[in-house]
Parts: sequence; structure tokens; C-alpha cells
Amino acid sequence: MIQICQKKMNEENDLINGCLFTEELINIISLLIVPLATLMKRAMDDLDLLHIKPLALQIRTYMISPHLGKIENELGDLTEQILSRNDISSYIWILNTLDKFLKNIMIDINYDTSKYCKFVPFDTNYLWNEWNQEYKTVIDQGFKLIFFKFLTKKMKNYIQTVIIQKYFQLGFKFDPITEETFVPTPKELIKLELEFKATDEEPPMPISIETH
Repeated sequence: MIQICQKKMNEENDLINGCLFTEELINIISLLIVPLATLMKRAMDDLDLLHIKPLALQIRTYMISPHLGKIENELGDLTEQILSRNDISSYIWILNTLDKFLKNIMIDINYDTSKYCKFVPFDTNYLWNEWNQEYKTVIDQGFKLIFFKFLTKKMKNYIQTVIIQKYFQLGFKFDPITEETFVPTPKELIKLELEFKATDEEPPMPISIETH
């Protein structure tokens, strides 16, 4: 998605779409990805407290939580940067910075966990190709649909599904009032629900944009 935005920002005749797509991408990161990192970090920290000797006291074997903290804090701060349509360089800068940050965080995570974790191989192009084929099928049926709009909808739905499957169905609970994560005791009734309500309405833009 970053590559699509970067390409459009470099095409003078498609600059407006480049701005709109970049704003939508930042919106997704701010409203979905950063909160997801927050949930996952607090879930790991909460589980760690169940250990007789918390891993947090053994820095070398407690790597993922700090990385999630970087996504939560640094990525959160980045998406709060002001974009100005009178200064296109602000869009180019945030796209390049996002690209660099995400690549570096993945390198760090893979490096720190390689000695302790064995990841199940996954074809990173699979989802992208699947969505491309689905989009082509829709277009071939005569429907007019902007690819990036289709892509953002699929990405939002995918992230929300991940939140359900990887968080709440594992038994974690999140209190939106205290912003605390906890693991219910066996005697407590676990009600599976999605704290981030999915709606068909466009969410409010969380970033500041100067239009004049």
C-alpha cells in the first residue's frame, strides 16, 4: 500500500489520489494497527506477570514486548504528523519514513526471535494476490470500483478479524475505560466481543491536514 501511494505521489497527473490514498493509509494505521499493537503488548505483559520469575526481568529473553511498544509509540507519534497539501514533501516524507520504520522493525523482530522461535512459513504475496484476483473478478462483472478503496476495505476487515481470532478468542479481555488488559479466571464468564466496532461508516480522520 505504501508503494502504491509513493507511485502516485511521483505522478503529477495523479497527485490528488496520492494525497487521498496516503491519508487513508495513515488513517488505517492510526485507528487499527497502533491500537492492535497496544492490545498485543499489554496481553504479553499481562501473561508475563503470571510467571514466578517474570521474563521482563530477563531483558535478553523478553524482546517482542519492547518492539510492540515501538509500534505503539513511535508509529503512533508518526501518524500524528501534520500533512499539508500545499507542501507535498510532507506526504513523501511520511511515506518514506513509514516504509523505513516498518522494514526496520521487522528486521529487528526476526533477528531477536530467531534463536527462540520457529515461525510457520507464510507466503507474504498470497494475500495480496488473492485480493488482486478478487478485485479483477469484481471489475470483470462490470462494477466500477477504485482499487485502493477496495484494498483499504479488505485491509480493515482483515485487521479486525485478526483482532478477534488472535486476541479475544485466546481469552484476553480489554477494559476500554482503564485501558488495561487482563486474563479472566476460570470462574469468570468470558464474553467474546470485538472492542473496535466495525461499521460501514467512514471513521473520523485522526491526522491533521492543512488544505490551504
